[in-house]
Amino acid sequence: REELRMLSKAIDEIGIQLRNKIDETSKERDYLQAILKGMAEGVLVVDERGRILVANDSLHQLLSLPKNLANRTPLEIIRNAELEEAIRKVIREGKHVSFELNLPLPLGKTFEVNVVGILPAPEEKERGDEGIRGAIAVFHDITRLKELEVVRQDFVANVSHELRTPLTTIKGYTETLLDGALKEEVAPQFLQVIQKHAD
Repeated sequence: REELRMLSKAIDEIGIQLRNKIDETSKERDYLQAILKGMAEGVLVVDERGRILVANDSLHQLLSLPKNLANRTPLEIIRNAELEEAIRKVIREGKHVSFELNLPLPLGKTFEVNVVGILPAPEEKERGDEGIRGAIAVFHDITRLKELEVVRQDFVANVSHELRTPLTTIKGYTETLLDGALKEEVAPQFLQVIQKHAD
């Protein structure tokens, strides 16, 4: 009878511990889901085989992805060999990879993508299991920045061109005056041209 009572008590304690662990795991999962949902950046999580585990809502919107991505590869969904290779490299070598991802039309977007490995949990490390568990890719939409950079470059090129013409005229007339035309009767006309182009 005493053994049954002790066994029953042990089972009750295990049940309590299990419920506590399940509650703790559920809270952590809900917390992580809330973080992923609140992020403006797209997040893609894959396992050690390179199969998709999670893609947050932002990534779905940024890339117009279908709803069910589970157990598919990024190459199947996003169709970009550079992304696929970056994920494989991180899983294989454990190194951080960053690159610029240019998607063709109709999306026509540019992303800065950072891929990092998912390290094993502390208890797995204690058991000597050091392998990468998968990878996380974070997509920052830099399309607008790239467009602004093109506008800036065009502006600088146009300003340079617009300045070059009057400066060439000013330089030419100044050199002519310095070479002896300063004493000629055309000198005031030359100075007027210089003033006009300077203005």
